[in-house]
Amino acid sequence: MSLPVWKTDCGCTQTVAMGAKRVRFCSHGRPYAKVREDGEAKPNYGSSSLNPGKGFSASKAQRDKVKLMPCLGCRREVDPDYPDLWTIDPAHVWPKDKGGCDSPDCVLPLCRFVPTGEGCHRLFDEGRLDLTERLANSEAWQVEQAHPILCHGVGLVELVRRLSGNGHEFVKVTGEGAR
Repeated sequence: MSLPVWKTDCGCTQTVAMGAKRVRFCSHGRPYAKVREDGEAKPNYGSSSLNPGKGFSASKAQRDKVKLMPCLGCRREVDPDYPDLWTIDPAHVWPKDKGGCDSPDCVLPLCRFVPTGEGCHRLFDEGRLDLTERLANSEAWQVEQAHPILCHGVGLVELVRRLSGNGHEFVKVTGEGAR
C-alpha cells in the first residue's frame, strides 16, 4: 500500500505515513489537499469554529461594501487568486445581537483566514483588537463611527469600549473640577 500524497496548487507536495501528523499548509501558505485516486486534489478545511448562525449575518450590501477593501486591523489585502485562504469580512461596528443593522454604514472591513476562522474579525468580536487609533486618525470612517450612536442609540462610552476591544478603562471624575 502506498503512502497518501498531499499537494498544493502552487506545486508543493508531502507524503505522510499513516498515523503521522501532517502539515496543513505549505511554506507559501497554501493548503495541502489529499490526491484522490482520480488524480484530483481538493482541500479539506474541516469545520470552522465560527457559528454560521451567528458569525455570518452580514447583508449583501455590507459584503459588497468591504469586498475589495484592505483589512482595517492589519491592512492585509486579499489575493483574488486565492479567495479560499483569506477574505475580508464586514465586521459589525455594533453587533446585530445588540441592535446592529444591515446598513453598509454599520460595518468595517476586517480579515478572516477562511480555513480556521482566525484573523482580525475574530479578534475584534472577542474584544481583543483595538481599532480606536486607526479610526481616530482617519476621516474615512466617520460615518461608521457615528452610525451606532445616531441610528441605534449607543452611548459614546459603550462605542469606544467596543472599538477599543474593551481595553480602555473610564474613570468617573467627582468632586472639585468635575463638570
